[in-house]
Amino acid sequence: MKHGTSLVWGRPTDLAKQYWPTPQVQISALAGTDLDPLADRDDVVSFDRNATTATLGVADLAVVPDLVADLAARGVRVTGVVPFNPTLEDLYFAVRRSVGSTDDEIPPPPSTTGRPSRRSRVAQMAR
Repeated sequence: MKHGTSLVWGRPTDLAKQYWPTPQVQISALAGTDLDPLADRDDVVSFDRNATTATLGVADLAVVPDLVADLAARGVRVTGVVPFNPTLEDLYFAVRRSVGSTDDEIPPPPSTTGRPSRRSRVAQMAR
């Protein structure tokens, strides 16, 4: 909600599909360059790699075992396979980014000690 208006509405799984329409998986290997052949596969929609981990957008998560089998057949030492399952926190920040909100617009939680929270004291000092 923002100023009393709903920003999004729906089940978390439906909203996750709206913000992440392509399933994603991270695959890690001892040598990141060993993962590069995956970029050329038809079932890989997107490919981004750092030193040892590639983040792949895939047509369907059901292809992940085939990807790992392909790497194993090439002699690649796979060290991790982690599908991306967005949490409610991921969804919250995706929605906030999509509407151009910043954390400064989100009020700090009320203090439970009777004293103003550190964040509200800092905001008052900045005025």
